[in-house]
Amino acid sequence: MRSRFSILIVLLSIFSFSSCKQDGTSSVKDEVIDIAIPSDPQRINPVIGRSAVARLVHQYIFLNCADYHPETLKLYPILLKDVPEPEYFDEGGIRKVRFNMEFKEDAVWDDGTPIIAEDYYFTIKKIMHPMVNALAFRSYIEDIESINIDPENKRKFTVTFADDYMLSLESAVTIPIYPRHIYDPSGHFSSLRLGDIKNKEQIERITEADTAFTNYIEDINGLKFSKEIISNNGPYIIDSWTTDQNLVLTPKENYWGSNYPDNPYLQHGPEKMIFYIIPDQTTALSQLKEGSLDVLNYLTSKNFVELRDNEAFSNDFQFYSPTMRRYYYLAMNNSDPILSDVEVRRAMSHLLEVDKIINNIDYGMGKRMKSIVHPDRPYYNVDLEAPEYDPEKAKTILAAAGWTDSDQDGDLDKDLNGSTIDLEIDMYVSSGQLGRQVALMLQQNAEEIGVRINILTKEFRTILTEHLPKRDYGITPLVSNQDLNDDDFYNNWHSDSDNPSSSNHISYRDEEADKLIIAIRDAVNSEERYELYRKLQEVV
Repeated sequence: MRSRFSILIVLLSIFSFSSCKQDGTSSVKDEVIDIAIPSDPQRINPVIGRSAVARLVHQYIFLNCADYHPETLKLYPILLKDVPEPEYFDEGGIRKVRFNMEFKEDAVWDDGTPIIAEDYYFTIKKIMHPMVNALAFRSYIEDIESINIDPENKRKFTVTFADDYMLSLESAVTIPIYPRHIYDPSGHFSSLRLGDIKNKEQIERITEADTAFTNYIEDINGLKFSKEIISNNGPYIIDSWTTDQNLVLTPKENYWGSNYPDNPYLQHGPEKMIFYIIPDQTTALSQLKEGSLDVLNYLTSKNFVELRDNEAFSNDFQFYSPTMRRYYYLAMNNSDPILSDVEVRRAMSHLLEVDKIINNIDYGMGKRMKSIVHPDRPYYNVDLEAPEYDPEKAKTILAAAGWTDSDQDGDLDKDLNGSTIDLEIDMYVSSGQLGRQVALMLQQNAEEIGVRINILTKEFRTILTEHLPKRDYGITPLVSNQDLNDDDFYNNWHSDSDNPSSSNHISYRDEEADKLIIAIRDAVNSEERYELYRKLQEVV
């Protein structure tokens, strides 16, 4: 089975580690729950600030029109009366799809104002504006052609997609909605049509010509609507937020969601949730043992296993390690002068002891992956072979690619563009324990065959915002989070997404992969789509 070895040095699906204090006889609704998080959320705005830590908080504040039910894993209405059925139709020889939607009659915002179709329309226009930092959402809704509001019922509207995109339903209903009267009180978006905003040059010209509009877009991207003003439709509100110390959530009084006791997204839980920002895990563990914390997420495997196996401690806490929809991998920069050679990337894939990482570093809490698709997916290609740890094979591959120790200094070298250079790669890592340990292992194994790995430590945010967009790195550990819906690999793997503002951080380019990604998007049934997924995994 062939492989281009674009990132697949190691793909590791690991678990979310958390411990939770045993709940004696008291009701959770009568409790104050103390929760440790590793960093300040910085932004509570799911469209703009999409960090994992922020998601732990904003899930109680912002609701989608619909989402996946935690038990059935099927789309379930939250703000909508029902999950809409697709209506397919042909127009000009193009197969299109539309969805008729209606908000619940009693669904209201924090201030009691009804949730209406105009709020949905505003949200879509805001996300589509090219100057708003909402790229992750924008790529999924860019095919929305029109939104028509029922003139007889302000809660009813129809969303039409320009083509039958595979995730059209999910894109239409699984986005957080914002109250227009709070997030756009001056009505900057009110006079704009969807077509105006989808014309990138035109909307940028309109925005830049209006100083007030330009300032408003800066407010959207800044902290004004992510920290100073936070208002939505979930069961909790932010009672207080002290930067880098704690954030307190309290339940809304007379919350409209209490009318739906069977809806898991509309329920009150504890009377207060206090998120304590504790970057140092040793400090967090100490507070957990002292009884100052009730919940601790993102434990390292080592700490989780040691606590779980400590009988005195485990009697007082419950331990959860559900499989996460994410994988960890080492991204190799395909535009790097050295790593642009597929043979070098292939050799690197034989220098990492993945089983050792899982068993020794991750304490057996991980699962090896062989492709960019999560093993739980029905279209995961089980026939792929993962590269084995084999330094001699790596050395042979590099020798065939022209990398030898010509000057006998212990480092492999090669003539490139008239100059002799050593096989030296910069690897950027943050302070995360797993990434650092993997980097050290790779560095040691590579050194034994004459490959030099320079480990450079930077803040993860710096790596994410500076080095990745500029492709200024050789290798770096990253995490890929996946949703429950079928994968759309356009943002991460298509050649068109190889630009600073998109998510193809490794500069992966392959004509065959591009065709498969588009074909997957256009496939009309699951059977056809799943076969295309399996072929894509072979190519990547």
